[in-house]
Amino acid sequence: MIPKPSAMRFSLAVLLFLAVWETCARVDDAITNGAPLLGLHDSSVLLTTDEFGVTGKPDAHYLKWKMNSLGFRGAQLRWDRERIICIGASETFGVYEPEGLEFPRQLERELNSLAKTERYHVVNAGLPGQSLSSFGRRAAVTIDRIRPSIAVIYPSLAIYIDPPEEGFVRDPRPPAPKFQARIAGKFFDLLSASVPEFIQTGIQRLQIKWQTRHTIVLDRIPESNVGRFRRDLSRLLDILETEGVRPLLVTHATRFDCEMIFFSLLCRQPRLPIMRPRLGSATIAPVGVTRFCNGTTASCRTGPTTSRALRCGP
Repeated sequence: MIPKPSAMRFSLAVLLFLAVWETCARVDDAITNGAPLLGLHDSSVLLTTDEFGVTGKPDAHYLKWKMNSLGFRGAQLRWDRERIICIGASETFGVYEPEGLEFPRQLERELNSLAKTERYHVVNAGLPGQSLSSFGRRAAVTIDRIRPSIAVIYPSLAIYIDPPEEGFVRDPRPPAPKFQARIAGKFFDLLSASVPEFIQTGIQRLQIKWQTRHTIVLDRIPESNVGRFRRDLSRLLDILETEGVRPLLVTHATRFDCEMIFFSLLCRQPRLPIMRPRLGSATIAPVGVTRFCNGTTASCRTGPTTSRALRCGP
């Protein structure tokens, strides 16, 4: 049994060690990333709320993610270029891609390379967890601020597995900041860099199995959620049509049963003919995720957007 004075000294030593480690972590963040010593330093600093819900925070930055003065990821707007807006969730925002490799930036480089001049500026209006309905609430305001000629819509269909209630808007009051130990994040970053990938994958599978032990795992998206997706998409298309913006609907570079998608078209015809004015306003390719699409072929082909769609298949 450890004597009481020794136990107290040991506890104080541990607390002192953790305090020094936390201080060093905060100083390192301040020097390396310009983070505040006492404030929050995580991805939440990139977001704020307004009357429409969650939006990007102007001029915020965290690690590789930097927001411009309008709250969009990337550089300031270029009014001397033709603007294209990309709408979507984390796949568009670029949560996991290295800096500069998020698809809006790659699209901008590819278009300018094909044009052989700096003609296009692609605005990344994606946000993690952003659904079509949440962007739709601010679509008219956003379009008015950016004045794009084309909107590339890359919906995250995973949101429609369990979507929020229709018309749900998050409380515009920002949550009270909470203290977060920075050493925890650095510790897990160290583990992630040192533990073999197959072990990390096994741990993640166990976590998923544990978290879903009392949950019904679906093998297809319910028809009610498919209907919700169609309504959200149709409302957004109506807004874009009213604002005179040509929409392009894209999804993952995967083969689907109901239509050939935009990225498949890019693979066959690398000069992006779908972006050329000669195609007129018919620039939507109806798409879906494999199970989503397999279960809703009729929706893909006979939904309200089909009359405005460009069929990309053979």
